[in-house]
Amino acid sequence: MVAQDDLLKANGRTQASAPFATIIGPLLATLLLAATSLQVVLWCDALTFVVSA
Repeated sequence: MVAQDDLLKANGRTQASAPFATIIGPLLATLLLAATSLQVVLWCDALTFVVSA
């Protein structure tokens, strides 16, 4: 996945993106819920689990 020489840089980028995802995730879910229905939001959530697997 990542070469041994790039491991420190890759780990730093992963750790730096975690707070961003923590803020943006709920914001996007709220906007999606406001624009659509709960069923659409739940299907999108399920799709993210399938894609990440």
